[in-house]
Amino acid sequence: MNVATQSFDAAARPAVRVLGRWLGEGWQVFRRAPVRLLLLSLLPILIEGLLQLVPLVGVAVSKLLTPLAGAWIWCLVDARVRSGRFAPKASTVRWLHRLPAALQWAVIALVVFGFQLLVAGLMGGTDAVKAMATADAAGLNLDRVQLAWVLASGVLVATPLMFVLPLVLLDEIAIDAAVVRSLRAVLAYWKPVALVTALTTAILMGLVWMPLLLLVLLPFGVTVGYAAYRDVFHDALRG
Repeated sequence: MNVATQSFDAAARPAVRVLGRWLGEGWQVFRRAPVRLLLLSLLPILIEGLLQLVPLVGVAVSKLLTPLAGAWIWCLVDARVRSGRFAPKASTVRWLHRLPAALQWAVIALVVFGFQLLVAGLMGGTDAVKAMATADAAGLNLDRVQLAWVLASGVLVATPLMFVLPLVLLDEIAIDAAVVRSLRAVLAYWKPVALVTALTTAILMGLVWMPLLLLVLLPFGVTVGYAAYRDVFHDALRG
């Protein structure tokens, strides 16, 4: 289906049914290659952690480059679903072809971190902002509950843009058109999107107490996000 002409008629389906479809199809994607998908989903967070070791500018650079690693993974997942193979060489060529557009997406994604800094500042003042901006865990003057809300606040900004990356990367449409299409889709599917957002937020906040939830959050974001994108803009993954 052409994303430029889609009317989102399927948004009229019951929200729980749509959510169940996204979760089910996301699980089907994951179970076909669980170990590789888990390792792939961990790659961006590993890159982010390594980049943040760079003094002063590490956090800012990580927030710009980590989404590019995520974009590469989306190319691999799309190849795996459509052809049965991750096809790393072809996926990398595809990623490089869309790298300028993916970089535009990464710049937009910085807004999410900026909003989190704003919330941190409201809770802990300039010291909290400075600590987060420099990855200074020892200097972060927020308790666990406050930190959980700071992490969750980013979801509010990220949700309206949840379809921008696949539209730019996989459908090869311009970044401005992708933003508009993502906003329209989120509004049309606001009920199942709200349910996915609630699940994501709960897992994200739980990371403060149970860091191992990262092993759930990262593959969940990739596989369910991909299933939702396919269901909204194209054909479903299964009948």
